Amino acid sequence: RVFEPTGKYDLIIATGVLYEQYDYQEMFSWIISHIAERGMVVTCNIKDWEKPLPFLEPVFKKEFPYRKYIQSLRVYKI
Repeated sequence: RVFEPTGKYDLIIATGVLYEQYDYQEMFSWIISHIAERGMVVTCNIKDWEKPLPFLEPVFKKEFPYRKYIQSLRVYKI
């Protein structure tokens, strides 16, 4: 049985899932429908593969090396 969270959340963390090979649109829709008003979304993904959240501008961005890649940390406020 798969656990499917319900409700609204003040904080959603999405790491390693906002890539083209995953169902990016479904993930984005889930985030938007489950984030509380004035909530925050934190993403951390490989920069070259990442699909940033559309229509949202990050309030904080940081990049750092990860093996042979660059990791991108972004914080969004709703």
